[in-house]
Amino acid sequence: MQRAIADPAVIYDQLRAMEEKIDRLAEERTGAEKPESLPAMFSPRVLSDERRRDLTVIERKKWAVYFSIHGCIRCGKTKRMHSGNGFCTNCRALVQRRLTVILQELREEAER
Repeated sequence: MQRAIADPAVIYDQLRAMEEKIDRLAEERTGAEKPESLPAMFSPRVLSDERRRDLTVIERKKWAVYFSIHGCIRCGKTKRMHSGNGFCTNCRALVQRRLTVILQELREEAER
């Protein structure tokens, strides 16, 4: 069974809403705000390009440098190619697939 490809803008909006809810809950429980060092991940290309233009050179390079020192933030491997946001190509694809499934389930749950 083939899955329909969701509109990236819709996925981004849903991820943003989930992030905001998680941030609110975390702030309520801990009293601390989330650091801005971790950008919204897996946003549509147009939005990530727009966000990237606003970053300083240092901010744009930080994940590549992190990856070269520590490896992938998921698997820790350094021999693979850096795909972005600190992930190797394999882990980034895996996380993207998992997020797609989660968003689909959330959409179906919301429709019920």
